[in-house]
Amino acid sequence: MNTCKCWTAMLIAVLLLPGVAASADAAKEAYQKGNSCLDKKDYDAAITAFTEAIRLDPKFAKAYNNRAIAYGQKGELDKAIADSTEAIRLDPKYAEAYYNRGWAYNRGWAYGLKGDHDKAIADSTEAIRLDPKYARAYWDRGIAYFWKGDYDKAIADETEAIRLDQKLVQAYESRAEAYEAKGEYDKGITDYTKVIRLDSKNAMAYCNRGNAYG
Repeated sequence: MNTCKCWTAMLIAVLLLPGVAASADAAKEAYQKGNSCLDKKDYDAAITAFTEAIRLDPKFAKAYNNRAIAYGQKGELDKAIADSTEAIRLDPKYAEAYYNRGWAYNRGWAYGLKGDHDKAIADSTEAIRLDPKYARAYWDRGIAYFWKGDYDKAIADETEAIRLDQKLVQAYESRAEAYEAKGEYDKGITDYTKVIRLDSKNAMAYCNRGNAYG
């Protein structure tokens, strides 16, 4: 009887395999569509696509992570944090998910909310532990330190981000702001000039450099 039950279970599993494979393929297709929409900054369409990928594969950590990105870009930070948290639950070694959740914790100020910079630092630090060459995690942790008034740590993190990625414009901008906050205007001007060299249409960098000149 036990042998019969075992063979029956195996037969059911074999019969279900094509459907499982088809569902996985459909989930990947929806995920790729979501990524394409993200690239085009069509965040609503991206969310719809990633939601479909998750419906087809509830354990699709990357779909949760990328839906978090889309929610974050729309300013729906609570949803971004929830999705990043689920991605981390599904894959505890997912450095990007920690970075994205930290990014969302850090961005409250951009939407008239209170940012949770301590949580942002904790998540960025974990992302860096998992991936020591994660330049953007250093950049975002530097922003959190800046908002906490720890300008030396902010400068150290932005400097490391720049060492890892010399074209990371945001790190030069953030370091320039930290230098300004310390009254080191010449260093701020140097960084704003680098920003302008990398992104000649960055109007804010021109403005901030002008202010630094005094």
